[in-house]
Amino acid sequence: MTTPEQYVYMARLVPLNQELRVVDPDEGPIVEYFDSCAFAHTATRAKDVRLLIDHDDNREAGRFTTLRRDGAWLLGTFVIDFETTPGVIAYDRLEPGTPISIGFTRHTDRPKAGRPGVIHRALATLDEASIVDRAAYKGAEVIHRWPIREPNRTARRTASHWPPGTIVRDLGNGAQEISLSHGAPLMRRPGGQVLGVR
Repeated sequence: MTTPEQYVYMARLVPLNQELRVVDPDEGPIVEYFDSCAFAHTATRAKDVRLLIDHDDNREAGRFTTLRRDGAWLLGTFVIDFETTPGVIAYDRLEPGTPISIGFTRHTDRPKAGRPGVIHRALATLDEASIVDRAAYKGAEVIHRWPIREPNRTARRTASHWPPGTIVRDLGNGAQEISLSHGAPLMRRPGGQVLGVR
C-alpha cells in the first residue's frame, strides 16, 4: 500500500476579542468573549493539543504543532497520524473549508465589564480541536494545507530552515518577505510562493 501524501494543515480555531453567541453543552445558549491572551499558555505546549474526530477521545487523529494568535483568531497547525484509523478517516475529510470545533478547560471566567450576560473567558486551556460537520464558531475551519516534502539540500532556504516562529510570505514577482511571528520583517529576498510557518 502506498502512503498518501502527507500535509501540514492550518486552521482558524476560535475568534478572539469578539462576542460569540453559542450553545454550550453545559450552560445552554450563551454569549462568550475570549480574551486575546486566553490561550497564551497553551501555545507553549501545542504538541499536547490533540486533533480528534467529533470530540471523541477514542478517535485521536493527530497532534498540533503550533498555536498562535493572528489578528482576530487563534490559529493552529497540525499533522495527522497515518498509523491510526482516525488518522486515515481524517485524511479523507480534511481540506480547506473543513469545520473545526474546540474543546477547552475554563480557568478564569467573569462577567464582561459593561456587558451584562457576556461571559469573559480570560484564561482557558485548549485541550483538543475536532473535525466536525458544523463548527460552533463561524469561520472556524481549515484554511490551508501544505505538502510535507523532504528538503532539497541544494535548494534555497525554506521556512523549515529558519528559526521557530519565522514566517515566509510570497510578495509576488519572485520575492519573499521573511519575518518573525510578531510581524517585524527581517528581510526581503527573491523566492517563490508561501513556504509555511514553523
